[in-house]
Amino acid sequence: MNLVSQAGKFLWIQEVSPARMRRVVVYNLLETGIFGVVAIGLYLVTPFAWPLSLCFGIVAVDSLVFLLLGKSKHFFRAGITKNAVVVADRDVTVAYFSGLRRVHRHQESLFFEYIKGVQLFFPLDCLQKQHEEDFYRILQDQVDPEKVFITQRRQD
Repeated sequence: MNLVSQAGKFLWIQEVSPARMRRVVVYNLLETGIFGVVAIGLYLVTPFAWPLSLCFGIVAVDSLVFLLLGKSKHFFRAGITKNAVVVADRDVTVAYFSGLRRVHRHQESLFFEYIKGVQLFFPLDCLQKQHEEDFYRILQDQVDPEKVFITQRRQD
């Protein structure tokens, strides 16, 4: 969250799409609810499990605070720096340009393939549709076209 809050370090940065934001909210609320129910259930089954119940309760509160802070401060974003593509929503994906060989779309994901078979991806619904062209343009400006192949064509 700290990284994406420093908008000045990015060449391009946008909040995640409304569809992705809804998914983040739903998943975090489900996670919070499940951890909360487990915490209460463990304590009700046996009060001797209070340390474990406390741990689950802390995780539930942490998940809720993460969601509230991220949503209110607009920390759920996708951006491009001179060294990497960063996507921060429920988790953070950092795809560095060093060692990158290919970037391609497949179904609803953008894949980054590196030397030695390493592959990273993030869901394309993070990007707002009206900003996808800017994203690809800036991405292409940051990589060496002699070393990295980038395709925008859907490969479904």
